[in-house]
Amino acid sequence: LIGYSYFETGKYAEAQEFLNKFLASQPKEKILASDYEYLGNSILKSGGDQAEAINAFKKGYELNPNDIEGVKKIGSIFKSMKLYDEAINYYTKATQLPEVTSQEYFELAGIYYAKKDFTNADAMYSKTIELAPTSAGTYYMRASARVAADPEQATSSAKSDYLKFTELTADKVDKFKKQPTYIL
Repeated sequence: LIGYSYFETGKYAEAQEFLNKFLASQPKEKILASDYEYLGNSILKSGGDQAEAINAFKKGYELNPNDIEGVKKIGSIFKSMKLYDEAINYYTKATQLPEVTSQEYFELAGIYYAKKDFTNADAMYSKTIELAPTSAGTYYMRASARVAADPEQATSSAKSDYLKFTELTADKVDKFKKQPTYIL
């Protein structure tokens, strides 16, 4: 608890010190996945070794690989670090869990998009649409991925998605008025 408290008050080096002491002194059955998550975040926030932080996150995952929120949190951390392959690995694991929703596929698609892997981004946006067929933003993003993959749009692959986006947002003009244009 001392390590968690130090982290929450922005004292990351102290949090890291206490969490390391705790993890070294406790039997495995008393250690939680969140202990490693806090340790990893403390290491990152204090400017510590990124490899050490990654190792902590992975240990946390090993303790609770079926916690979809925990798996997504680890994926999100890797995404924020721009370690897209690691992020893809964890979001893929999240999509294989029983509680998976369209959101996990959407997040995975976004990581592929950020990595400029537009083929896989398209596939994950398609899976998102399969699970949530009225998600206007997903149609927009899939169209964006298709334009990025084929900027000349010789096959008009993005047209149907842009039309569906327009159809779904016709009565919500103010909400989507400033929809970003993604330039790569």
